[in-house]
Amino acid sequence: PHGFTVTDYRADATVGGTASLGGSVDSGTGEQVYTGAVTLTNNVTLTATDTDTDGEGIDFGNTLTGGTHSLTIVGGAGFFGAASGLGTVIAGHIDTESTFAATSLTVSGSADLGGSVTTTGSQSYGAITLTGDVILKATDMAAMIDVTGDVLGQNTPDGPHSLELDAAGGTTISGALGDGSTTGISTVTVTAGNLTAGSIDITGDLAAAGHDVNSTAGVIDVGGNLAARDVTSVG
Repeated sequence: PHGFTVTDYRADATVGGTASLGGSVDSGTGEQVYTGAVTLTNNVTLTATDTDTDGEGIDFGNTLTGGTHSLTIVGGAGFFGAASGLGTVIAGHIDTESTFAATSLTVSGSADLGGSVTTTGSQSYGAITLTGDVILKATDMAAMIDVTGDVLGQNTPDGPHSLELDAAGGTTISGALGDGSTTGISTVTVTAGNLTAGSIDITGDLAAAGHDVNSTAGVIDVGGNLAARDVTSVG
């Protein structure tokens, strides 16, 4: 498909080969599954309905190449191959299992992250669950990472997972960073900017040398070593 609008209210839509998308695709009450590589040739809006209760009405099973074009997901999407060169990305929910690169990323709901997310601008999430070791990197000098809810591990036997935060404008997590679970979050590394979270409860090191660490709920529980320029805990 290329440069078009599709409305299909009858069934799921599956594209088995490569796809070039240059317009909007609306599958109504069905899902969209792209098993081959996808390339955006223009700004794209994808609308679909999650029919199998995994939170994702749209699945990219292979690579997604953006060509600096924006992508708007009405609902949720799973990115199971590398996503690169995207412009502004807006979604209700995302699930990433590989690398993800965009100009900026706004996820109004939850994000299941299993790889690195790199943006030039800011990243915003409703909540984050780590399904693998994750690096969040926002490269512009004023770019920030903002999470309005919690950042937690998946609490499955393959955990715990590590988290690296690299945003010169700072990282703000309004909820909890970790819940102390042995299969949740282990090490947190801050390589740029300061870290502010409601509470911090991780099983490994908190490595933030040269950066400030703040807890607005007055809870900082680190199972390993804590290194930071300044630590503030106000509850």
